[in-house]
Amino acid sequence: MKRQRAPWDRTLGSALAIGVLTCAACERHEAYGLSREATVTVQTAVDRLAAAECARAERCEHLGPNGAFKSTGECLVETKGSRERDLTGAPCEGGVLAGPLDDCVHLTEAEGCDDLGGMVKRMTGCRARQLCASR
Repeated sequence: MKRQRAPWDRTLGSALAIGVLTCAACERHEAYGLSREATVTVQTAVDRLAAAECARAERCEHLGPNGAFKSTGECLVETKGSRERDLTGAPCEGGVLAGPLDDCVHLTEAEGCDDLGGMVKRMTGCRARQLCASR
């Protein structure tokens, strides 16, 4: 018989996962000598964001004949194009802030497949005005 999960199991697990990921992001910045204000190129940000979004699409079974994308390759091409349009030009002339980029990638990685709240957090935290150094 399958164990019935209490409603707080999912919330507690999500909160714990986000806390661990946030802590890992802080440690990674220190390990690489990057501050949260350090910048990376737009192309680096586009690549990282697309990789995280397509890994989530694969994990959530949004790839394949009935999915949003036919393949991981198609997901990467379309997602990179979308992210490049968001970040290229005036908004990110100064590059992308490493700290907010890490936060955005971690929000994407931690987001559940049917997690409306997580999607809203990711969409809010991953806007160009949050990521760009010249905001």
